[in-house]
Amino acid sequence: YYLIDSEPDLELLQEQICNDFKNLSAMENDFFVFPSDVSAEAKALKAKFGHAVDRLA
Repeated sequence: YYLIDSEPDLELLQEQICNDFKNLSAMENDFFVFPSDVSAEAKALKAKFGHAVDRLA
């Protein structure tokens, strides 16, 4: 979840990125998770953080 019209807080963004990538890595190592689920989560992360980077530029 992220707010569309807010400026990103870099400290919170860094923590969120770290947590999300830890979760994504855990998904990749989970035997019961489909590869398509991992791909979908990765795509969602790209969209979320891409938006935050665009707001910084």
